[in-house]
Amino acid sequence: MAQGRTARDSEPTGGADTRLAGKISVVTGAAQGIGLAIARRFAAAGARVIVADVNPPPHREMVFRRTDVSCEEEVRALVDFAVREYGGIDVLVNNAGIALEKPIEHTEVAEWERVMAVNVRGVFLCAKHALGAMRGRGGAIVNIGSIEAHGANPLHAAYAASKGAVHSLTRNIALEYGADNIRCNAVAPGWIDTPFNENFIAQHPDPEQMRAAVRALHPLGRIGAPQDIAEVVLWLASDAARFASGQVYVHDGGRTACLPLPALPGQ
Repeated sequence: MAQGRTARDSEPTGGADTRLAGKISVVTGAAQGIGLAIARRFAAAGARVIVADVNPPPHREMVFRRTDVSCEEEVRALVDFAVREYGGIDVLVNNAGIALEKPIEHTEVAEWERVMAVNVRGVFLCAKHALGAMRGRGGAIVNIGSIEAHGANPLHAAYAASKGAVHSLTRNIALEYGADNIRCNAVAPGWIDTPFNENFIAQHPDPEQMRAAVRALHPLGRIGAPQDIAEVVLWLASDAARFASGQVYVHDGGRTACLPLPALPGQ
């Protein structure tokens, strides 16, 4: 068996969280940001977590398998490792993804295809190979989509298109494998405080003004934290969500509930 403890986030009050006790979980793109928060939260809930990424996580005690999710051989090796060392997979979180900021007319075909390879092919390949490791024991697949599959941001055509595909693939997995007691859902985050988004803000001439403007887009008055997404993913992965499948859960602080208007007098 693979050795090594999985890094734990803070324990919830009222005793140990056992919602994923004994569950074998694979989280892709878990070296930082949302993926790392999910891996930590799963570990705190009792799961054995395998971190799959092209870069190692910051915590050496995490079980890490270097994996390029766009490469079928590497994905197959990841799943084989989980089956060999732990006996199977109970939870798969497809979080690995990349973004591209370019106008459509200036987007190179190679750039478009790279986004699709990681964001769409990666989800397909991980699900394809994990399904066999789940069959006979049931399981939960959670794909990380985006609110950009529902509404557009400028310069994000490739990213938005890829996340639309992820949402559609989510429904097909749920449809085809529900009879095997395998559930599949997606979470569509809004603006989350990740290194990518922080770098975007840092490019603004006045980062603090930009950060305040982003906060103002949210009725809750704040930017989301990776832990906010991790909590929803934990619920979807747990038996508490045993009747949830084929859905896309928007988690965006109310951002997409608001239709923007110019400031009115007195506002």
